[in-house]
Amino acid sequence: MKKEKYVVVITTCNRLVLLRDCIRCASCQTILPEKIIIVDNASDDGTREYLASGLAEEDFYLGKDRYEMVWCTKNLGGAGGFREGMSRATELKTDWVILIDDDAMLQPDYVMLLLREAARGWQVMAGTVRTGGAIDSFHRRNITKHGLFFRPVGLRAYRRKFFFCDVASFCGVMIDTRLVERAGLPEQDYFIYHDDTEYLLRFLKMGVRTAVVTDAVLDHQTNVRKEKRPRRYTWKDYYAIRNRLWFVSKYGTKVDVLWNRLDIWVRVTVRNRLFGLLRRDGYDWKFECETGKRAVKDAKERITGEMGF
Repeated sequence: MKKEKYVVVITTCNRLVLLRDCIRCASCQTILPEKIIIVDNASDDGTREYLASGLAEEDFYLGKDRYEMVWCTKNLGGAGGFREGMSRATELKTDWVILIDDDAMLQPDYVMLLLREAARGWQVMAGTVRTGGAIDSFHRRNITKHGLFFRPVGLRAYRRKFFFCDVASFCGVMIDTRLVERAGLPEQDYFIYHDDTEYLLRFLKMGVRTAVVTDAVLDHQTNVRKEKRPRRYTWKDYYAIRNRLWFVSKYGTKVDVLWNRLDIWVRVTVRNRLFGLLRRDGYDWKFECETGKRAVKDAKERITGEMGF
């Protein structure tokens, strides 16, 4: 196997306990990284102080010179954090960059198993994401021919040694830095949600799909909660709606855009207004209605701005 250099980019914000485990996992790979870049999104829970002090002594698996901190003066979200980290990684002239959040725990052979397949000429690779001990297929998805909706790859695909998908989340994706030079950096203004989809759609447009090596595993230490139905919105849903319309307008046809607007009108506007009228669950659903309306409005403004109107 040809020796390949790689850099790990970790984004974090106010999750010091998870971050320390994440750093350990990234540091203990059977093929060691050239550098681990930790992007701190203006944490105020002690993360900054911990990182600024040079990490705890027991965390120095690789030596201090292999850890690099990128300090954000404000929270740029996952999108902005990955952009900052990838920008620095490309300056280091490495072969590969691996992207993870602070809750992604790489198994010791994760990188080795991916690099072993690099000889096939693949430029984007990823492994299997497990949540709560089970495969989480949401992170590896295909895009529908019409509408640009995404569908998780079925679990049967994970029985194979590898498979291809159209897009993958930034949870353990490994990218050839030569491809980054061609595609540019992730879109910072996405903040969260669909920034990874938009970025890998750039590669897909170049004819590059993501190869998923199923034996390479990472454990996603996220909370698995059964949400009450119908689900209530949070501030994150604004970005989910806005960014979805944004990337579809960039990569889809006019029909795709209309289809998505219709889908959002039914699933967001009609749903929330109806629940509000019915006082479903005793709520007025005002926040949900306003969130959807604002997201659609802001998406239209951004799309218009990009088109120069």
